[in-house]
Amino acid sequence: MSTPFTLEFMTRWSDVDGNNHMGNSSYLSHATQTRFVYFAKNGFEPHHFDALNLGLAAISDSVTYKSEIRFMQPITVELWCDGLNEARSKVRFRNIFRDQAGTELAQLTSLIIWFDKVKRKKTTPPEAAFTALGRLAKTSDFELLS
Repeated sequence: MSTPFTLEFMTRWSDVDGNNHMGNSSYLSHATQTRFVYFAKNGFEPHHFDALNLGLAAISDSVTYKSEIRFMQPITVELWCDGLNEARSKVRFRNIFRDQAGTELAQLTSLIIWFDKVKRKKTTPPEAAFTALGRLAKTSDFELLS
């Protein structure tokens, strides 16, 4: 298994819910931010998405919580490619949330489609986006999606 893309965060006040730990929507937000930073750092920046009227739309998200994340706790979010279909229109990402010691705190798996924002339909990514995606480390259980 190769090395994932990582991004560090400090848990913000707005991330914390009424139970005094990071709320579900913040996991989704950090995962999305990590994906877009990954693409930007690999040559496919937000203005490329905008120029092509292209988006990434979540079809499903599944979170497994292992330990609470608290206010102002530093975390690292890993990004992995967990699956891809032959048409390249659908990708499954896995984010692993870790504390500073490297302990896994949560895992988020997201099924994403490349989305044409004008036609409002699934599309295939341009070669530059697919090339960036191809640089992302794959999980040990990566699979070809239907």
